Formats: sequence, C-alpha cells, structure tokens
Amino acid sequence: MANQARQVRYRFTPRQVAGWAITLLRGQRRSLFADSRLFLGAVGAQPRVDGASHLPTHGPVVLAPNHYQRPGLWVGWSASAVVQATVGQRPDLRNGLHMLITAEWPLRLFGRAYSNPLLRLLFRRLTAMYGLVALPAMAGQVAGRAGALRAAAALVTRQGPHHALLFFPEGRSGDGLLEALPGSGDFLALLSRLGVPIIPCAVCEDAGQLVVRFGPPLALVTRGPADRAGRDTAARDAVMLAIGRLLPPPLWGAYTGALTADQARSDPSTLVLQRRIRQLRTQHPHHAADGDDV
Repeated sequence: MANQARQVRYRFTPRQVAGWAITLLRGQRRSLFADSRLFLGAVGAQPRVDGASHLPTHGPVVLAPNHYQRPGLWVGWSASAVVQATVGQRPDLRNGLHMLITAEWPLRLFGRAYSNPLLRLLFRRLTAMYGLVALPAMAGQVAGRAGALRAAAALVTRQGPHHALLFFPEGRSGDGLLEALPGSGDFLALLSRLGVPIIPCAVCEDAGQLVVRFGPPLALVTRGPADRAGRDTAARDAVMLAIGRLLPPPLWGAYTGALTADQARSDPSTLVLQRRIRQLRTQHPHHAADGDDV
C-alpha cells in the first residue's frame, strides 16, 4: 500500500496562494469543500476512496483520520482528501463540514515552547475564513481548550443532521502513527455517548495516489478503568487501533506492537491453533493441571 516508488509533490500555484491570501486579508469566507476540490484538482490528485459504505447516509458524524504528512505532502492535502471523499458520499455535508485545528504553532527554543503572535493571528483569520474551531496549543490553556472542545461538540450535536466534524486525534505528524493526544479519547467518547458515530479514517498513498479509507463506526462506551485518565487512554487506544487496522504496516508507528498482536489474534491459522489447544486441554485436563503447554 505505502508504495514510495513515485511520490507526488503537492504544491500550491502562485495564483492560488495570491487568491487565498487576498481573501484572508479581507476577512472573507471560503468553502472548505470548494477549496479542497480546487487545490486537489489543480495537481490532478483525485483520492481513491475505500470503505465508503461505512459512512452513515444521514445525520451528524465525526471523522477521525491519521495525521498523514511527508516531505512534499503537507497534512492539509490529506485533510482536503478526507473532505472531498466525505462530501463525495454525503453531498448534504458540503457546507456543514467543520475541522478542529490547533490555534497556533508554538516557537520552540532551548527546549521550551513560546507563543508566536504572528502565527496566532494567521490561525485566527484562518479559522474565521473556513469556520474552523481552534484548539489552544500552549500549556496551561486548559479553560481555552475545554471551551474549544465544547464548541466543536456543539457543531455535531446541536446544529442539525447536516454537520460533520473532522478531528485528528494525534494532533501532529511523525513517522507513522503517533500516540493520540491526552484528552482526545474523552472528547470522542463523549460524542459517542451522545449518539454521534465516530468513523475511523486512514489516509495513505498507493502508487502515488492518495487513498482515503473509512472504517466501521466506533461505539466508544468506555468501561473498565475507574479513573478518568484510564478511560481516556482506553478510548484513545480504541480509536488509534481502528485507524491503524486501515493502514499498511509501515505506517503503524507507535502502535506497531499492539497492531501486530491484534493481527496475530485475528489470523485464521492462529484461531484454528487456539481452538485445537482448547480442545486438547478439554480432552486431557490433567495435562493442563500439570502445567503442560500443549
């Protein structure tokens, strides 16, 4: 799947950048779907869509894709592919697809993060232009992040059936999957309890073509750990493992061990062997009692 023989470089044309910048400076609105289609079309990058039948045919939905990015392919192109794939199956979401993004990219100097006023201003205008929800990125902005998450949740729980939220649980890019950000599990589990389907979504490339693959809806009814941090971790892992199952192994990243074990458990030959072991232990219980490993 992750065929690196021919990697396409995704670039904006000077005309696109100029038009986008003028709109940004004027404070005018733009369509997330229209720009996604425009920019992808300009580079001839029509994404291949797999698993489209997993998208609900009506009602609000949350899309949880991986933060796919590499040299020559900024994550914004991946987001555009998900937007186009989603609206291609659900035209009613054309004007109701929202995205949760970081409010800024902090400057990192000598191991510390500092707020960047210019980027913060740029991101503020960007969120207004596309109707996005900005999530504060600096440590200590707990109240701001809580407010942003409440606003994002309201978009898919109070605005009617023609709204969807695009949310990247990792929040940043790396070499393959990264651990989902703390709190993302709680957020998605809350939306799941409110009845909003959570759709895992994988973005990768196959022979130079962007691929968007939707998975079955997740019901994140958190059980098990009594503490909130434990429940958050369980929900995060459930979402990221669901995304990973849709990706080729080279992109499993931080979840390689868990996904390898998951794959082994679901392998038909492994299941047959496990059933045979159980049968032998039933037929010869004294061997199992003596600690024999059949």
